[in-house]
Amino acid sequence: MNRTDYWGECTPYINDTRCPVGPYKRNISAPFGEEKMTIYEPCNYVSNVAYYRSATRVCDYPDWNIDDAQIKGIKRGFTTLAMGSAMWHGSHTYVGYSFDNNMIAVISYLAHQAAVSNLPSNSSVLHQLSMTPRTKDGVEVSEDLVKMFSEKSVPEWAQIMDTADLPHVYFITFAALIATGFSLMFPWVVT
Repeated sequence: MNRTDYWGECTPYINDTRCPVGPYKRNISAPFGEEKMTIYEPCNYVSNVAYYRSATRVCDYPDWNIDDAQIKGIKRGFTTLAMGSAMWHGSHTYVGYSFDNNMIAVISYLAHQAAVSNLPSNSSVLHQLSMTPRTKDGVEVSEDLVKMFSEKSVPEWAQIMDTADLPHVYFITFAALIATGFSLMFPWVVT
């Protein structure tokens, strides 16, 4: 990292922006707040409030069958994603991009680990979605990212998220969640 991450300079398909995102429809940028801060995607920026709602729903649900540490990690994941995704859609900085994508990966990894936590296997493939054991579970990664805000400087945040020991390609965790759900509904041969 160790590069200046200017507001608005992480844009797709422009050389040397460190922002490998796919095509999307950009909103017209708009000033926001008293400081008239430029927000690049106003609708997507504001829509991240829904992630805070997800966190409050986790708080309100009375019948969890997972431990308190997993519940805490999921709440922290949603609130961090709300802030981080808003940062991406508002700023188009690399650290915002990293927050948006890595926090989705953290939440889906936490959900996967919660879904399989009561299975007896010690398999790193089943529990950690890795051929080799990971150094931390999803709860510990979530805790590290929360501590990052107070213990690390902003220029370090993207590197910390990008190198956290979790499946960064969240389509892997989504596939695992779907397979777990199917295994509860269908016979093994169908799953």
